[in-house]
Amino acid sequence: MKRFWVWLPIFLLILISCGPKDNLEKEATAIINSNCKKCHSLKRVYNNKGRDANWWAETVSRMQNYGANLSEEEKDLIIKYLSRR
Repeated sequence: MKRFWVWLPIFLLILISCGPKDNLEKEATAIINSNCKKCHSLKRVYNNKGRDANWWAETVSRMQNYGANLSEEEKDLIIKYLSRR
């Protein structure tokens, strides 16, 4: 029975960390999944961790020049989400 009480907090922390995504993450990943993966693997998009908002703004603008059809709101969501990763 002691083992149960030792593992219970660890199990609860795992459940909490795997909880529901916030709205920004939900919206941005939906946009990325429907637009960016037309030309790129999602691995290519998500492996650029640690990039700042300026880097993502330049990158997304360049992708728009190549034909990515994004509204300004979608562009802002993607930049905000990816720069926080």
